[in-house]
Amino acid sequence: MIKVVFDCNVFLQAVGKGGNHAYGCLQLVSKEHARLMMSDACLEEIIEVLNRRELRALLPGLTDESVKHLNAWLVDYAEFITPVPSAFKHDVDPKDEPYINLAIASGTAYLISWDKHMLSLRDIRSAQGAEFTKKYPNVFVLTPKELLDGFYAGLLPKPEQS
Repeated sequence: MIKVVFDCNVFLQAVGKGGNHAYGCLQLVSKEHARLMMSDACLEEIIEVLNRRELRALLPGLTDESVKHLNAWLVDYAEFITPVPSAFKHDVDPKDEPYINLAIASGTAYLISWDKHMLSLRDIRSAQGAEFTKKYPNVFVLTPKELLDGFYAGLLPKPEQS
């Protein structure tokens, strides 16, 4: 079973819109094809974001009921890691650090996000991307679509052998 860390925006899209790639990622967890890794810091941000009034106005799927359902789902399916060491400093967007560090602490993990700052970590042409991929070869940063496509095609990137 693969380990996954979902950025806050994956939950936002899955709960707020449903029936999309983000929702499909949550289904991988529900069907026990993937193990969702979680930390207290990540959960705190997820719940805070999903309760933002301005987002609820834009996404009718975000309701008290749907957030409560997600919270219960996380209790059932997420494996909490505590404490999560601060192994990586993300100079471009420090708010991404809890998710990145959770993926690192999880061992081999797929960090799933649409966030351009997180996706930049896989770009070996940038200094930070080159450093990240060299130092953490078992953390794979993918979009929700890439995770689903790779999973169902059996083509997910494999960890380096030490």
